[in-house]
Amino acid sequence: MNSNLKKSITLLITLSMMLTLIPFLSIQTANADTTISITNSLSATNIQDTIQNAITNTSPGNTLTITGNKNNENAIITLNIHTGITVVWKATSNDLSFNIDGGGIFEVAEDGKIAATDKNAIEAENGNVLVSGGEVSVIANRYSIAIFVKNGTVTVSGGKVSAVGNAPSAIEVNTGNITISAGEISVDTTGYYSYSSYAVSINTSGTIVVTGGSVSAISNPLFGELNENYAIYLSAGIVAYLQGVCNGKFDSSGKGIIVEVASLSIPSSYAGTNSGLTHKDGGDINNVKWDFSGVNPAISFNRMQYIAEWKVPVTEPQNPSTVNSVRLAETGALFDTLNEAMAAAKNLHYNTFTLEVIGNVAETSSVIIGSENIAIVGAEGAHTFAFTSPPPAVGFKFSVEGGGSLTLGDGTEDNVLTISHTVNVINGKITVKDGVILNGGLFMSGQAATGSISGGKFRGYIALELDRGATISEISGGVFTGEIDAVHLSDTDNKANIMGTKIELISGGHFYQRDNQTKLHGHAVFVQNYAEIGTISGGEFDPVLNCALVLIRGGKVGEISGGTFEANRVGSPSPPDTRNAAIRVDNGWADEAYDHTAFDQTGIGTISGGSIKGAFFGLVILADFAGGHSYVNSITGGTFEGTVAVQVDRNSAIDEITGGTITGSQGMLNTGTIGKISGNVQISGSGTYGIYNFYSNTQIYGQIDEISGNASITGRDYAIMNSGTITLISGGTFIGGSSAINCDGSFQGKLYTISNGVFWGRTSTTIRL
Repeated sequence: MNSNLKKSITLLITLSMMLTLIPFLSIQTANADTTISITNSLSATNIQDTIQNAITNTSPGNTLTITGNKNNENAIITLNIHTGITVVWKATSNDLSFNIDGGGIFEVAEDGKIAATDKNAIEAENGNVLVSGGEVSVIANRYSIAIFVKNGTVTVSGGKVSAVGNAPSAIEVNTGNITISAGEISVDTTGYYSYSSYAVSINTSGTIVVTGGSVSAISNPLFGELNENYAIYLSAGIVAYLQGVCNGKFDSSGKGIIVEVASLSIPSSYAGTNSGLTHKDGGDINNVKWDFSGVNPAISFNRMQYIAEWKVPVTEPQNPSTVNSVRLAETGALFDTLNEAMAAAKNLHYNTFTLEVIGNVAETSSVIIGSENIAIVGAEGAHTFAFTSPPPAVGFKFSVEGGGSLTLGDGTEDNVLTISHTVNVINGKITVKDGVILNGGLFMSGQAATGSISGGKFRGYIALELDRGATISEISGGVFTGEIDAVHLSDTDNKANIMGTKIELISGGHFYQRDNQTKLHGHAVFVQNYAEIGTISGGEFDPVLNCALVLIRGGKVGEISGGTFEANRVGSPSPPDTRNAAIRVDNGWADEAYDHTAFDQTGIGTISGGSIKGAFFGLVILADFAGGHSYVNSITGGTFEGTVAVQVDRNSAIDEITGGTITGSQGMLNTGTIGKISGNVQISGSGTYGIYNFYSNTQIYGQIDEISGNASITGRDYAIMNSGTITLISGGTFIGGSSAINCDGSFQGKLYTISNGVFWGRTSTTIRL
């Protein structure tokens, strides 16, 4: 036998032995559907890679089924399920959890089981979860969720979804719909000391429909007291309709309404006031009208100043269609894609035209707006625009680049167009109205990029981002939901090259930051590097992690005259940061790796109104290095609340406070400079002091130049605890539970002149020097 033949035989024997030792997945294909069987001998990484490869090779409209079991590894399986594809989980697992993206469907079917501990069992970034059988469960030490969808739908038509432990939730959706027609959904905190828990919850916007099955919230607290559990909860939804068995508390946080629909078969001719509806929560409703003219029944009614409308949701996403999906409004001609319609309009020498999306569009190449003025609107129902490759469609662009203009949305919610990609503006103007959803957000860059926003929904890692001189004249409406920031503005890292990034006016809109696990930012609005906002006169700013508004490294706001700024977190995330505030003005940190001298001014011109409420700080102003300066020029109105309602830190200043209401456990903490406190401002500290004028060392101490006028300062212990310097008190009322003013603490404060004022120390010396 020759040596080459011997080598070949040896190699074949070796490969044969290796193959008998390597675990493998059993894959069976019948027609276009595929089945994969998993075992405990496989690693989670192998399972993930094999399922993802099978998804890649599955065409839209087909199903991929997973069977078997995997119970010996605590791991996360991450899957990108493309739109039109369904992955059916019929396997069992006591340790795996799933992160889903891509717009497809992840289904737990009969015999399927997913059980997780101290983490979300199923989490979908952009996708749809269907439970038709089997079981999804979570045991929570704190805040774990059985099914959590950030942008998409949850449909339960059978099986069980359950959550037990400390502050768990069974089903939560940030933005999207929850439909329950059968099955059991429950949350149970029996035997746990728990915070509020939710069986079914909408966090940002959407609809809950229960037409069967049961939804239950169970509690038997360990220590006899408990924050309430909720069967149905809408943190910021508009409306929910219920039918079926629901046991537990209903609540809508004052921002939604929950009613019970006696029947979805009410005749289309019906119109009346409250007939057929049992009111559950959320305020009075009237002018109820049903509409059965479309495929899906719709109902509308008035609730206070709002007109709420809801349509029975489509339970499964429609597959993309490329047949006659776009209509050129000027001629009525039909096209498969936006690019084909744009080319036809140009051939007809149209420079201004409207494209109506009347079906789901699957685009095969980048959409670039040149010098044309184009409006793209939805028509004849709700439809989706997507590129042919899976999200995020690497290599494709949807962009305004040639100096023209793009208008998205028709100003109504009648026919919503969803664009499953980031829209970019580099050179030209964009106008966004109601009637469009930007699932990749809006990015504007460069001095030639301009725009205005009056409506629409913006979703993404950052929902709206401006840099390098881009400008928006006004944001008057819209819903902005970002994972790390809802809005992010940045100009330049060198003040010698300021390019003018700016939003002139925010007069309305809802700005939500919704990822409570992010390690970066976590703010509703973030303004840095000499970017600016001219005026904020309205809007709702609500983060789940950090601050409602942050100005840092030269960021500025001209005036805040309205709006609601709320930051609910107390304590430190990772990395630790105790300066969590509703509004944070921060010139930068001493150990950050950039030239601080470039950013010598960060701040707000005037705060004349608005509600500024932080669980930790309401407003905090700081510059944690020598040479920097953070400021608020004047406070003339507004309400400030927090554990410390307002803190003026080192190297920071408020020039004048003449109005507003400042209330907290401690009203104000000052280690910087306050020029004058006067007018009709009210400052109170329910836990300690109205004002703590703090001393740390000879370089860091509080300085107040003057207190005068009708200023009212009260505190449970002292109206003012003064370890720093107060130059003059020439008016005002000072009331303390002990002393009015105490300068005799660990560091003896300096109070140079008192020429007028009312002072009352309830139980001790009125002024202690």
